[in-house]
Amino acid sequence: MKKSPALALVCAVVLAPLTACGPDTGRTAADGSKPPRSTSDTRPNGIQARSAKEIYEAGTKANAASGSFRMQSKSTETESDIRVSVTECVGEVHLLKNEEGVGGSFDLIQKGNDVWEKFDKQLSDEFKREGKKIPADEWLHGTPETPLLKIALSRCHRSKLTAPDRGDNYMKKGSVASIDGVPVIHVISSGSGGTATYSIATSGKPNLIERAVNRADQETISYSKFGEPVGAKKPSGKITEAPLTD
Repeated sequence: MKKSPALALVCAVVLAPLTACGPDTGRTAADGSKPPRSTSDTRPNGIQARSAKEIYEAGTKANAASGSFRMQSKSTETESDIRVSVTECVGEVHLLKNEEGVGGSFDLIQKGNDVWEKFDKQLSDEFKREGKKIPADEWLHGTPETPLLKIALSRCHRSKLTAPDRGDNYMKKGSVASIDGVPVIHVISSGSGGTATYSIATSGKPNLIERAVNRADQETISYSKFGEPVGAKKPSGKITEAPLTD
């Protein structure tokens, strides 16, 4: 079945391994704001003595072990600011205009088995042109399995908490640096799709705190607020039950 342009646009930016969107084409990503990432634990953790693969995996495992974090991402196609734990997700996603001039934004909240999402007028109008009645600036309610909500909810990338990414033997160690006051070591992964530089903290817990890329259409990601409450709660305002089909 052919996807609608609006649904295809949402699929294109969630980068999640859902059948509706096709296979995963990359990992996620840091918008303009820079939250403080310094920690009271400034003791060296010795991570830089390990291999590049081990350093990367220590970073993704430390992020998962934190139980929650903030992800801020930016590319030429999308910008997002998401806070996620195993049971909660709160955030906003901005879809930058594509070649057809279609863009828009949506907000999402998940608390357990309840999901609420709100699409702006641009996306609502696009859905309307396709014969779908999706209200603008009103919360839609459903579950993680409601088709339309499930697609957008995949933006939470919860697998980074439940199944942290593994490294590969082609990764190389880069230089040491400092990001927002946190000393880091870079791990570099290069391939036909471009080069990604991962920054892992060398003091305190070895969290992965940034993924930078050399292609504008891929996402740069910033991670912060490890272990802090997500604070998801039912939104105020008008709430409508989401359609059960996409």
